[in-house]
Amino acid sequence: TNNIGGTGKNNINDAISEVKNTATKAKTTVTEGDNIVVKETVNKDGSTNYEVSTKKDLTLNSVTTGDSVLNNNGLTIKDGPSITKEGINAGGKKITNVADGVNAKDAVNVDQLTKVKDNL
Repeated sequence: TNNIGGTGKNNINDAISEVKNTATKAKTTVTEGDNIVVKETVNKDGSTNYEVSTKKDLTLNSVTTGDSVLNNNGLTIKDGPSITKEGINAGGKKITNVADGVNAKDAVNVDQLTKVKDNL
């Protein structure tokens, strides 16, 4: 007898050994990454199920969504404002809904400035 069970082997011992080697190579392993969680469970039929999901708190170098980029330097919106380590850049846009400044280093808004001008 040759090629027992499609193993290419001619005797039972070699065929069983070949099946064992093939089964060992077919084993799947799944490992977690920095932002990935793997939960391993056993199905009713004895097979293994791997549930792969992202962690609730991610650690990333950069996130890009649409025209916005958030990284270690800050938040930048293409052709718009940015808040970075270098400071706040309004990107030529009007800043609105600014509360009245109170302390010496607070910004003032146009309403406060107009009141000062009218009192001169």
